[in-house]
Amino acid sequence: MSQYVKTWKEGDAIEWRGPYGNFTYKPNKYNHIIMLAAGTGIAPMLQVIREIILNEEENTFVHLIYTCRTYQDLLMKSTLDEFTAYWNFTIQYILSQEPNVKVHRYGEQVHYGRLDEALIVKETSSVKDISNTMILICGTKSFDKDMIKYITKAGYAKNNYFKF
Repeated sequence: MSQYVKTWKEGDAIEWRGPYGNFTYKPNKYNHIIMLAAGTGIAPMLQVIREIILNEEENTFVHLIYTCRTYQDLLMKSTLDEFTAYWNFTIQYILSQEPNVKVHRYGEQVHYGRLDEALIVKETSSVKDISNTMILICGTKSFDKDMIKYITKAGYAKNNYFKF
């Protein structure tokens, strides 16, 4: 989808579907929210991130795992960079087809390769209380299916994740 978006020009007519899902966030309901986003799947995540980090009473920690083909494909990069200034937000970029492994900036957490089961286990293993954790998923159908399979194997139940 993100490759298609790049071809749009001002004035182009497009048909749009979605967003899908009905996720309502309640402040401090979870200790952790882990977000798994691929490409344009970042869109619904931004709304939830903003809601959390801009609420001074909020204690929920958010970890975004955002995967794209290349560094240039990362959408809303400057906004995400601004979000990292907040104490309760971290981000891990996953670049599945980036040929230049020195493309990222100093301090950015970047993994070169695919987001697979081993990486999901690594990124979720620091969470102590799985029952008080929500995982939000948004990407392609195959991405969503793979992520649900991986987090289920990692011990997360159906009530611990939401797919947009």
